[in-house]
This record gives sequence, C-alpha cells and structure tokens, in this order.
Amino acid sequence: MATDNKRITTKEQWNNVYSALYEKLPITPTDKSWIGYQIYTELIKYFEKDSTKKFIEAGCAPGEYGIFFAKLFEHEIFGFDYSPEGLALTKSNWELSNIKGNIIEADIFDLPDYYQNNFDVVFSAGFIEHFRDPQEIIDIFHSLLKKDGLIVTIIPNTYSCLNMTLKKIFSTDNYLKIKDTHIPIDFETLLQYHCRFDILCAKRIVGFFPDSIFSSRNILSKMMSRILNKALIIPARLNRVLQYNYLSSNFMIIGKKAA
Repeated sequence: MATDNKRITTKEQWNNVYSALYEKLPITPTDKSWIGYQIYTELIKYFEKDSTKKFIEAGCAPGEYGIFFAKLFEHEIFGFDYSPEGLALTKSNWELSNIKGNIIEADIFDLPDYYQNNFDVVFSAGFIEHFRDPQEIIDIFHSLLKKDGLIVTIIPNTYSCLNMTLKKIFSTDNYLKIKDTHIPIDFETLLQYHCRFDILCAKRIVGFFPDSIFSSRNILSKMMSRILNKALIIPARLNRVLQYNYLSSNFMIIGKKAA
C-alpha cells in the first residue's frame, strides 16, 4: 500500500499480537490495576450516560474501551482496525460481553467520507505512536468529530521514563522491540499535537515498574505481577503529587473540538 511508509509497524505484526490474546478473553474494563484505576476514574469525570452519542475507537482491538463506553455511558459503539485478527478478537470479546457494536475493517488513511464530522467521541489507546507523523493521525481524528466532540488519546511514555530504563536493564529484547515500533513522544509534544482542541484533561499516568519484566507464565512472575499491580494502586491515588514525566508510564489527553 502507498501508506505503508507512514507506519513503523506492519499488519502481520498486529495479527501476531492479537492472535495470542484469544486465550485471555474476555478482556474487560477494570479499575483494579494501577493503570486501569487512573484511566477509568478520569474518564467518568468527562463523560455521562447518553444513548444518542456515537463512540469510535481507532485500532480497536481487543475492544475493552468500547465495552466501557457501551456499558457505562450507553454510547453507540464503533471500532475500526486494519488487522483481521484484531477485528475477530474484538468481535469475540464484544460477544462474550454482550455488547452490540459496529466493527469495521478499515485503514486510518482510507476511512469512508461519511465518517467525517460523524462522531461524538474519538478514542485511541496505543495508536498514534506507531505512525511516523502522529500529527497527521490526530488531524484525521479531528475530522471525524462533530462540533464539540471529544477526543481521548492515550499513549505509552517511551520518551524518558523509569519504565523504559528498567526495561532496558532487565528486559533488553522487550526494550528493543518497543524502540523499533514506537515513535517516542514527550508530554509537551503530545499536547502540541492536540493544539486544535480545547484541552480538558492532560494527565501523566503513574507507573513504577514494567509489567513485561514479570510477564511470563511461571508462578513467580504471576505472583510478582499481581503484587506490583495491587501495590501501585496506592501511588496511583497520589497521581496529582507525582506528576513527573520520569515516573509516568502513560500520557492521557482529553480534548474538545474547538468551534
């Protein structure tokens, strides 16, 4: 495709990622982990129940955010992905969660014209950093939103943070994989990408240890991962005090489409 040079990942890579997630279904929203607590408690501040609203997620697999907006806010749910495995995974996840949604096989650069100015919420989590020009992706999201629509952008902090330092020391292969598949975006640059929006929320999500170090299936790894996730709820609740780029594992922006 002509758009392949705009990406730093491939469809085959995503198919491999998603095919490995079937055994984890259903994958549903939870605020029991350190990252979930921070994301979901922030979202409920800016969204409310409204069945007339349309939500769309870019790179929607595995679909847990669609489940969240469907169940909590009763929005009409759309999700698009260009990975067949990702779409099948999302479909299965939504069916297991009794969610009716619209799953579309589409490329971000080739969306139907009737999607323009059509959505109340455009959501992406771990998406824009896989493109050579993230600003171009944010501009596409802007075009999908209705007047006063809201954008939610969540990205991993791969710029300069404790998580990446620990990955480099303890999980070199994972560190190199991230470096190869992510454009590093600092917090200030992410804000600049959203300059056409009125910023409602600009949040650094606290994280102190990379899950990938304890991601294997052995009992010790499972125990350590569980202990860390539970323990990190405490510092997550202190997020306003610990708003430092180096301690942040993710960045989150919520913006309103300016008139």
